[in-house]
Amino acid sequence: MFDFCMCPGGDCPLRFNCLRFTAMIAGRQDFFGSPPYSSESGHCQFYNDERPTYKETALAAYFLWEKDGYKSDSDVDYWIQAEQELLESGRKTGAKFR
Repeated sequence: MFDFCMCPGGDCPLRFNCLRFTAMIAGRQDFFGSPPYSSESGHCQFYNDERPTYKETALAAYFLWEKDGYKSDSDVDYWIQAEQELLESGRKTGAKFR
């Protein structure tokens, strides 16, 4: 993930869903001097949502279910596993889901 400016997080309420705070650092380590979140507006112009979309999670969960032999009564487990794998992958690669 080159040329990706990281955020120190600070007191930003968005930090745990923002790739700029949660991503693994690879390559150049540039950081904002202070969190760009504005408490006045409740907005961050550099917010980078790391959560996968419903569609991406559903597709990944389906492939896990398929790979595991179409076992029933495990849909929630596949969903959680898919979401976790997508989050980890995004943090390693800097992928933005939305």
